[in-house]
Amino acid sequence: MRARLALALCLAAPLSAAPQAGRAEAYALKVSATAHGPWLRMGEILEPTPPKKIADLKIRRLEGPGKTVEVGRDLVAMKLKDARLGAAVSLSGSVCLVTASARLVKGPDIKDFAEKYLRERLSPLSGAAEVEVALKEPPPDLLVPDRSVRLELVPPAGGRFRGNVLLRVVAHETSEEGADLEVGQALISALVKVKQDQLTATRPIRRGDLVTAENAALGPVDTTYLPEAGYASLNEAAGLKARTYIGAGKLISPSMLERPPVVKRGDVVKLMVRAGLVVVSVSAKALRDAAVGDSIPVEIVDSRKQLQARVMEDGTLVSETR
Repeated sequence: MRARLALALCLAAPLSAAPQAGRAEAYALKVSATAHGPWLRMGEILEPTPPKKIADLKIRRLEGPGKTVEVGRDLVAMKLKDARLGAAVSLSGSVCLVTASARLVKGPDIKDFAEKYLRERLSPLSGAAEVEVALKEPPPDLLVPDRSVRLELVPPAGGRFRGNVLLRVVAHETSEEGADLEVGQALISALVKVKQDQLTATRPIRRGDLVTAENAALGPVDTTYLPEAGYASLNEAAGLKARTYIGAGKLISPSMLERPPVVKRGDVVKLMVRAGLVVVSVSAKALRDAAVGDSIPVEIVDSRKQLQARVMEDGTLVSETR
């Protein structure tokens, strides 16, 4: 009988950090509540409304928007005890069903946001190209927390904004600690068509021919699905020669051209050999053709020793040794 009486007194005792005189503050867990987070706080699940020092106590982080979790009396009691409020508190109720607040960002609004981003991203091309942007069906509505969030668009892989483009619209919020949190995302597809003036061959260009105004000119080209960018002016290809045959009307791309050699195989050239602070000038024979900036094997005329050397603008070759 004494054991049962002791147990009853224990369950009825108020929660407090230390024994206090006077009557305990009595609160009850709500049966259900909606929390606006990102943290669930005491004031959202207790009734009557507690004072601020209790109401602001954090209990746990909320789940995703619209998700519901059970918050039991034991967890709430532990948080109240850990807070060391200095006042006795009694708590009734067993569990509260807590739903994280949520709102919908409409699919058409996401589509409009993505289209605006795309047009701003492609605006530098508008003066030199015809750009057509067509977004496909709006994505499903996006469920986000019912608090301040911002939308950002993640560029497509490789940063290529042409052809079939898959865009990721991400909802972010800033946590109380200042961290950037992703709280939702939506995917949307777009087709971006681009037509712009590019350098094309006006007549057949044979391998080894220089690209000039006699065999190339600018013309409108659909560059939507081109694997590499071409030349936007003849000056960009000035001094370059064809490394392969280019048919009339074909787009001229960088992979089709190369710099003409300034050194040819068998040429005897000036070689500057550097070893620390010491520089020695010798004569050497080029063992293959090379353009400016190329690194080629050379043979020193006097010793017939072979080195690797880089071709400079003036045709001199430079070799670094240790």
